Amino acid sequence: MRTLLLPLLFLSLIISGCLKDDCVETRRYTVYTPVYVMADELREGVGMEAARPLTHPGKIYVYGQLLLINEIEEGIHLINNSDPANPVNMGFLAIPGNRDMAMYQGMLYADNYMDLLAFDLTNPVSPQLVSRQQNVFNMYTQSAQGVLVKYLERDTMVEVSCLQNDDLIFFDGASRTGGDSWSVPSTQAPGIGGSTARMTIMNGYLYAVDLQSLHVYNLDQPAEPLKVADPVIGWDIETIWPYEDKLFIGSMSGMYIYDCSLPASPNQLSV
Repeated sequence: MRTLLLPLLFLSLIISGCLKDDCVETRRYTVYTPVYVMADELREGVGMEAARPLTHPGKIYVYGQLLLINEIEEGIHLINNSDPANPVNMGFLAIPGNRDMAMYQGMLYADNYMDLLAFDLTNPVSPQLVSRQQNVFNMYTQSAQGVLVKYLERDTMVEVSCLQNDDLIFFDGASRTGGDSWSVPSTQAPGIGGSTARMTIMNGYLYAVDLQSLHVYNLDQPAEPLKVADPVIGWDIETIWPYEDKLFIGSMSGMYIYDCSLPASPNQLSV
């Protein structure tokens, strides 16, 4: 019996060694393909369209009897909420790249990728674009290929050695893509945004954040916001919230508190 066991043991060691050397397995990985669009192309396609259903809604904003609901990176649904039990979808304001908004004295402020737009919304079924501030928001990488607006995500199967124990993310090569007379009152009071907003209005000033800066605009001329300051706050800035004469600015690592008793010159109090 001992004579038989020893050759079998030796043979099994040889086979297992060979399998270990040649072993491969199929693993699933995620591939991210960058999408670049030229800046001029990003500024096209802004305008009023027919009402459409909400499919990927983002933030919501309340201004009197008007509800504004963001369709992520596509635009804003304009809802007549004069009868809260029966809100009426009046139309869709297409704004490519839009995620945030704020209103003051009948003017709607919204982001169009890196630009800040101002619309006259006193007649919400026929918004009028009245001004554009270019390259306000530092949220997108720009290069000779254009503006990096997003990554297309897809899964792929790859054969790798069984001994490989690292997680991989693949970045692929670049690709290119290219009525009603109801009105909104032009009041002094700003609208109300949510806790994830990147724009807010307080004391006649528009405050907006990007990944690292606070952009301050004087709204004495609401149709032509005048930038008066853009201090750098920190990194990975996410949200802004007003309370009395303070701004609470959220980031991935903490909260910054700014004193706005002098609205044009926000002063950091603490972190």
